[in-house]
Amino acid sequence: MLLASGALAWGFFQPTRKTESAAVEAIKEQYINGLQDLSTKLEDLEGLVAQSGTTAADIQAGFKAARLAYKRVEYLLEYQAPDFAKTHLNGPNLYWLNETVPDVEEMPPHGFQVVEELLFSGEDGLPQVRDELDFMGKNLAQFVNRRAQDQLYAYQIWEAMRYELLRVFTLGITGFDSPVLLNSLPEAGASLQGMLAAVEAYAPAYELERPAALVQLAQGLQYAIDYLHGSTDFNHFDRITYYKLHHRPLYARCLEAQKASEAYIPSKYYTLPIAVQYEQDELFSTHFLNPAYYAKFRGDNNPLIVRLGKVLFYDPILSGNNKRACASCHNPALGFADGRKTSLAFDMKGSVARNSPTVLNSVFSSHYFHDLRAENIEDQTEHVLLSPQEFNTNYKEATEKIKQSLDYQHLFNEAFGLGEQSINRNTVAFALAEYVRTLNGFNSPFDKYMRGEIKELDARVLRGANLFMGKAGCATCHFSPVFNGTRPPHYIESESEVLGTLANENLQEPVIDEDMGRFGARKQEASIFYRSFKTPTVRNVALTGPYMHNGAFSDLRTVVEFYNQGGGAGLGLYVPNQTLPSDSLNLTETEIDDIVRFMEALTDTTGLTSKPARLPAFAHPALNMRKLGGEY
Repeated sequence: MLLASGALAWGFFQPTRKTESAAVEAIKEQYINGLQDLSTKLEDLEGLVAQSGTTAADIQAGFKAARLAYKRVEYLLEYQAPDFAKTHLNGPNLYWLNETVPDVEEMPPHGFQVVEELLFSGEDGLPQVRDELDFMGKNLAQFVNRRAQDQLYAYQIWEAMRYELLRVFTLGITGFDSPVLLNSLPEAGASLQGMLAAVEAYAPAYELERPAALVQLAQGLQYAIDYLHGSTDFNHFDRITYYKLHHRPLYARCLEAQKASEAYIPSKYYTLPIAVQYEQDELFSTHFLNPAYYAKFRGDNNPLIVRLGKVLFYDPILSGNNKRACASCHNPALGFADGRKTSLAFDMKGSVARNSPTVLNSVFSSHYFHDLRAENIEDQTEHVLLSPQEFNTNYKEATEKIKQSLDYQHLFNEAFGLGEQSINRNTVAFALAEYVRTLNGFNSPFDKYMRGEIKELDARVLRGANLFMGKAGCATCHFSPVFNGTRPPHYIESESEVLGTLANENLQEPVIDEDMGRFGARKQEASIFYRSFKTPTVRNVALTGPYMHNGAFSDLRTVVEFYNQGGGAGLGLYVPNQTLPSDSLNLTETEIDDIVRFMEALTDTTGLTSKPARLPAFAHPALNMRKLGGEY
């Protein structure tokens, strides 16, 4: 272990190039040795599986040993080669779509999660296990040969560790990648051990005394490892206490140590923004994720454009009949949803096919709509504008109406500075999108407790949070901190799930909903997306019922009970490719109540409910006869 340093300023103890280079080489050697150890453990496991008379306990021990070897190198492996890790070593046991080819190519999963389910789910899959281990071993051997030639830099080590800390909390201790054995706590400890070994190897780079930040990081890692190793019960592990005592300070200390070592911080110099605001010091910071990344541009919101977008959001002038506004289906009083099973259609005739989702925190996604068919909010706006069931118009008609208002002419020119050219389809869409991108709330009671801003929280909420992130498995799809489907630790890909959603809330006589979801919505039809829907945020979910893409469930208890019973497949329905485990979660009535309490504690609409004082005036009397915010 590292010894405590004195209180002298870290700046006097920066590593020399020579000593730092030696430390980085030592860490690279650790990494290569770790990969080779993983290769050996895979060979050992393959031998156990092939050997007749091997007990189930021996096989399980061999599997766990191989997984721990993987976890010790995971921080660098996932950082340097995330696609290889996902497609060859440790991806979810689900088919995935190869987006790099023009045709539909559904790819089979590979790796530890496949092996885990084959070995320990009760099915006889030993021949397939041997094939899978052979595949993993051969590809890993080729990978190690390539990586041995790669250059490793100090900043990569530090960045890899920070992203691994995020991975441990959001994916590791939630059971995301140990879905059957739930061996997540020892594996999280192994991940931290791998990082601790790197920190200790880095320490000799300092010729005099090591900076306090480095020492504190090493000590913090050891304390967290001890805490994890002292907790053997996955279902009763206190994740909230772990976060406050260990994860939160470790995440901050890792950045402090990176700065203290004067390691390069690339995020300062990127041409384009990245999703994670790297210099934020905790997961539940109000600015942990960067809206500019999801907008695909660099820079802060222009307040004049945001103000214009807000006015447009509440103005029914954008609809074909001048009666429907964005706020008609995204009412701030209802968490920016509309309280209906499915939203009213154009001209108040019938309803649209799906439930209106909240737009709060909606920016933090790679794709939009329940079926993920839109790639940005501007694209989403166009779908709504053109839809005969929604706004039933087009940009030409909408912009021609807007141009008739001197107020709008002034607002657009103020925002964009293009004179007569300021009002066009691009500026309308961008202004609306910029306003929606500001509708973010991370100041719920739960957030404040996690950040230490309030000292106490209802015990039922804390129990519910631990269940959500543990036994109930909710956090394996609804990822912290947005609690949506945008997957950590890099938060660049939004997931969809096949749940077997019902047509109504009758769990005793279940009938599956016939909506095909993502199937054929974004590219050619892929069977794995049959009845697949985007994973929404559960922030502000207390305000946005009814629930699911079709509004089938009227209250949160019914939603949790549906999951508790294993979704559609668990209720006895035929649901091909269901991604939700069909086994019962065995939640008690009290546990269900606690989970609901936790979700209610994620409510935060502070500062997001004010409407424009008035709408822009028009010379044409008919265009002035419109309600603020449309029909709600």
